[in-house]
Amino acid sequence: EALCILRNSSSRLIDVTAALKRIETITRPPSSICAILVEANMHKVLYDLMRSCNRSHPHIQLLKYILQILSNISDDTNLASTVANKHFVDIFIDLIQLFRDKVDIVTFSAQLLRNIILADPKSLKRCSKRENIKRLQGIHGLFERELKRNRKNFEALKMEKFERIQVLLEIILEECSKYK
Repeated sequence: EALCILRNSSSRLIDVTAALKRIETITRPPSSICAILVEANMHKVLYDLMRSCNRSHPHIQLLKYILQILSNISDDTNLASTVANKHFVDIFIDLIQLFRDKVDIVTFSAQLLRNIILADPKSLKRCSKRENIKRLQGIHGLFERELKRNRKNFEALKMEKFERIQVLLEIILEECSKYK
């Protein structure tokens, strides 16, 4: 039922949110349902939904559920590469760039990008394109400057999150540079 709601483009936002909550709950590890959802191409539905999200609060909540679901699925190393498609890298770099001021979205997106490029050589190849590396370097530089500028003003938790993003971006950039 939840998958049908997500596939129906005319579904109300409240129904989509409720469906995502249900799916997020059933995909929490350990879960055998993740393989069934991948087989049903649910990740493609989630990618389409992600692309339709804007920066409004309700859409940010949707993105968090979607990212958690994809994270739950990609935690299974056998499934991590199956959730990648030819648009995966672009979608996640777009998310990181568009929501760069939303630390949770950036962290989730960077973690997923890292996990999947490590599991899927095709995704690593796509991520290693010059324009993607340039975008990731720009984002990395932005976070680096933000950390330097606000080191004294950040509370410990925010500082930890920014440092985590820095590390994730460094790992992604390092893996991409190895590919060349």
